[in-house]
Amino acid sequence: MPDASPDGPRRCSKQEPWRPARATASPRWAIILGRTSQPAGSAMTARVPSPFTPVEPAAPRGVGAAPDAPAPVQAPMADPLAARLLELLRLCNDWLKFAETKNVGIVGLAGSALAIVVAAVSFLRAEGIPPPAGAGLVVASLLMALSLLAGVWSFMPATSTPRWMRLNVGDPHPDDNLFYFGHAAKYAPRPLAEAVARRYERQPEPAVSDLHHDLAAQLVVNARITLQKLKLFRWAVLLFAGGALLSAAGMLAVLLV
Repeated sequence: MPDASPDGPRRCSKQEPWRPARATASPRWAIILGRTSQPAGSAMTARVPSPFTPVEPAAPRGVGAAPDAPAPVQAPMADPLAARLLELLRLCNDWLKFAETKNVGIVGLAGSALAIVVAAVSFLRAEGIPPPAGAGLVVASLLMALSLLAGVWSFMPATSTPRWMRLNVGDPHPDDNLFYFGHAAKYAPRPLAEAVARRYERQPEPAVSDLHHDLAAQLVVNARITLQKLKLFRWAVLLFAGGALLSAAGMLAVLLV
């Protein structure tokens, strides 16, 4: 029908055909994240669980419930005597490394001094050297060479000590300090293990096993090898000192002439 208007008749408006209302589809990402634009109460308001939502941990079966995993098994206590012997062996090995380091130093020092003395003798022979000074420098060179030889000899691999070293270690005493390698070298393996057990572990009647015997034997061998290296170092130092004094006297005699 025409629309009534005070200005006069107007053309009939053309109405659009009726169409049913369509539900607005939410984007796929909104559905995944559980965010839709549908009003509450509609079928689309059910939120889809998000894969990014953290899953809550399951509730415990009951208050004070025992765990399923068995209790950890405690390790058995170590043998105190074996642990003590191993500690003494490590200390002895530290002294052995120290003795080798000292011998390395004397080898380098004696070798350098020997090269200097030989070069000085060769130079002074061409210039003319007094016989006493020349003899002193020659003897100094020999002492330096012996010092170098003693230092190098200490590097020879050894698993035991020679007979002369075993005869000079001394006899055990009740007041020996068994942490000192020089005193530990006096003992045989089994008496050493028994002495350690009585003194440090308070065992009046120690039961020495094969493990204790082997650890004590290794300790005795390393202690005697350390003694041997330090004795060679002492000889090397004495020879080097004698050579240094003679070479200094020879050089001084050459300068004064």
